Amino acid sequence: MPLITAVYLQGLNAVNLFHSAVYTRQTFDYIRAAFPDTILVWVDILPRFCWRAPKNEYKTINRKRRRVNQLGHQAVRKAGGHVLHLDIDLTSGLFREDGVHLSDVGLDMYIDNLRELLLTIF
Repeated sequence: MPLITAVYLQGLNAVNLFHSAVYTRQTFDYIRAAFPDTILVWVDILPRFCWRAPKNEYKTINRKRRRVNQLGHQAVRKAGGHVLHLDIDLTSGLFREDGVHLSDVGLDMYIDNLRELLLTIF
């Protein structure tokens, strides 16, 4: 039985808000039923400089990404879980040149936040 289950929806899933919300609730319900002692963690979908969509849709996708994160926070907390929230924005300089992947500094910040969350759980 897993001790911790982290749920991370890739950024591309943020496009379909309804599907993501339903999928997230169903996933948490299933994990909670199958593994009642497992600790659930929602990992926020991070912003990006570029998405697999026309550039004029980026603002809409970012709004949906934030909304999916809110729904994920609600679902995991309802299931007794935790949230790995990362305070990373597009002006922070924490991304690689591709605008999608975190830089070494961004990855260090990500890992530090994960470590802090784990320490509060245990």
